Amino acid sequence: MGSETRETPSTPARPRQRHISAHSDTVDEILSGSWDLHVHSRPDPEDRLRLDALDTSRRAQEAGMAGFVLKSHYYPTAPVAEMLTRVYPGLTVFGAVALNYEVGGLNVRA
Repeated sequence: MGSETRETPSTPARPRQRHISAHSDTVDEILSGSWDLHVHSRPDPEDRLRLDALDTSRRAQEAGMAGFVLKSHYYPTAPVAEMLTRVYPGLTVFGAVALNYEVGGLNVRA
């Protein structure tokens, strides 16, 4: 599989991945009704994260997943998760808080 370069007036050129559209029946069965308990999406400052929370939710709903837990190392995701649950009927998204220093860290006395 190769990659193509895509450039638009508003964004710089970057490689575009080709996606395999055909899934096996086994993969479809595994995803149907499943939960992913550890999902990160943009706008986390990780270049390797390609999808934002809306696209992640859309793909999860299309795959027939029951839901996922949206996580971030930099901000609480509960408000975003609530919005995604309302936008994508049949999909449940829970938010989480990572106890990194950016969000206050872990209080050992609590």
